[in-house]
Amino acid sequence: MVKVKRKYNLAKVIAVDVDGTLLINGSINQSLVEWCISRKNDGFCMILWSARGEKHAKNICKLSKLETVFDYVIPKPAYIVDDKGWAWTKYTKIIDFKRLFCK
Repeated sequence: MVKVKRKYNLAKVIAVDVDGTLLINGSINQSLVEWCISRKNDGFCMILWSARGEKHAKNICKLSKLETVFDYVIPKPAYIVDDKGWAWTKYTKIIDFKRLFCK
């Protein structure tokens, strides 16, 4: 694994997608549920979001019994206003959930 030198430390904030991530083929991804609980216990601010909207995200949050884990349940942002354009993503880390949670 290549170690990346970062200008800023990664914030202790994790955004989790609903469809295809927390909810796979109509079933709750229990491995991801356990991982989210663990990250919350490690002090991370947890966000659940969905391109299908806030109502859908809240329904899945309740179905997965994660209401006390997610600090925010929101629709996936449609617009991002940032002086860096898409370059802001270099200050984030993408977690390959399929490798970690779909075994």
